[in-house]
Amino acid sequence: MKLLSFKKTLKQHKGFTLIEVMVSISIFTVVMVVALGAILSIVNANRKAQSLHTVINNVNLAVETMTRDLRTGYGYKCGGIDCVAGVATDEISFASLQVAESRSSDAPVMVSYKRSFDGSRGYLEKQIETEGWVRITDNSVDIESLSFRVWGVQTLSSAIRDTDQPKIVLNLKAKITAYGNSSEFAIQTFISQRYLDF
Repeated sequence: MKLLSFKKTLKQHKGFTLIEVMVSISIFTVVMVVALGAILSIVNANRKAQSLHTVINNVNLAVETMTRDLRTGYGYKCGGIDCVAGVATDEISFASLQVAESRSSDAPVMVSYKRSFDGSRGYLEKQIETEGWVRITDNSVDIESLSFRVWGVQTLSSAIRDTDQPKIVLNLKAKITAYGNSSEFAIQTFISQRYLDF
């Protein structure tokens, strides 16, 4: 009787068949592959977003540096000559007391900004005095256009003093390329000279 009861219990507590195990492992594998693909896609998207964010921060820093320098400068020159009111130029020079102070100098220091080309890509450059041009934007940024429009600048040769404070409108159009994706953007900012012009 005990033997019969043991056989009956054995039939009731039967384990998984090989087919059931294979089906469950296959379903688990498919779920894991889909989940892993989604995780890798999220990681890749995050990497692209971080890269794009870094490049945008680089452009923001370059524009902020230009804006601050232009605001604290005076004696603006457009492409090496006196600026004509409202005429766009892609190169600007000016005397900067801020840079002079950082160098512990009493004499103003000439600072210049311009757009240059490296093959088919544009980039921003900065020059302090005659130290040579230094690139200030990343390689993945293509500066498509840069213009400075200056108003209210009095030329040194002018005998009549104006009452307008110098103003500059900076327009920049660029394309950022990161991980095969590209984004275009435009920046326009208004800059007024901090030092009083009289």
